[in-house]
Amino acid sequence: MSHIHEPTARRLCNILEHYIGWINRIDKIGPDFIGPACPENQVDVEQFTQMRRAAFSRPERILDFIRENPFSLSDDDLVLAEPVSRSIWDKFWIVKSTKKFAIFMNESPNARVYKVIPLSDQGERNLLSVPLPLATELALIPIHGKITYDLLIIIMIKPSTILKKQILSNYNLLKDKYGIISSIT
Repeated sequence: MSHIHEPTARRLCNILEHYIGWINRIDKIGPDFIGPACPENQVDVEQFTQMRRAAFSRPERILDFIRENPFSLSDDDLVLAEPVSRSIWDKFWIVKSTKKFAIFMNESPNARVYKVIPLSDQGERNLLSVPLPLATELALIPIHGKITYDLLIIIMIKPSTILKKQILSNYNLLKDKYGIISSIT
């Protein structure tokens, strides 16, 4: 599966970690996990999901993060961070996974089908190793003309056979109506 160029992926992960940590400091969702005072166990998955939701459900907040630059990120990193303002936070079904990409489908009123590439080799292995479809809540992020996702996928449920048929039917309807989106502008 194609994934984001490794140095860019590492930089983006670092930026997202700092951005989510900054959101956490503002919204006080969980313990501070950025810097030398990082707690031993950091934060639990539910707290981190809440932080991610706060960071990505209002993606314009990244523009404040870029303006303030609270962690003195490089100018190149700040340029890489800007597309996060166009990210899409939602609940998605991971419908298909191939060696080149995965297909994600949301079910919001503006539901669409997205061609998504993972950030890393590990993300690639994770997507190829799970039975699909599966539900997740995450952010789709535009990067270098492609779509990737934020730091982690949390699998919520594996659908029943009836629900699986409905998901695949919705996927086919959306794909026929809107096509498969491979970039977010």
